[in-house]
Amino acid sequence: MSQWFEYKPTSQVEAAKKRATEYPWLEAALKQCTSAMMKNELYVYFIDPSEYRSRGGTRDHQQSITLFGTNHGCVEVDIVKPNIVAGIELLDKVLCRKS
Repeated sequence: MSQWFEYKPTSQVEAAKKRATEYPWLEAALKQCTSAMMKNELYVYFIDPSEYRSRGGTRDHQQSITLFGTNHGCVEVDIVKPNIVAGIELLDKVLCRKS
């Protein structure tokens, strides 16, 4: 697994502002994403992956939210309970990935 590194969620925060009526808590949650770990070229973690319940951890998946216009293009933000950003899937890379 990769190492943790400093992350600046500026473009994700700006994109979340456009979804504020639907997700008023999302902007503040994304501002907390200042440390990250790359799973691979398609996914960025903001919490330790071992915390996911599916991997024996204590956090349940709550929902996924699509954001457009970030520095990564279109991303899917994975949220765990209670309104914590677990990671982002880089959808532009997923959709354009060569098999």
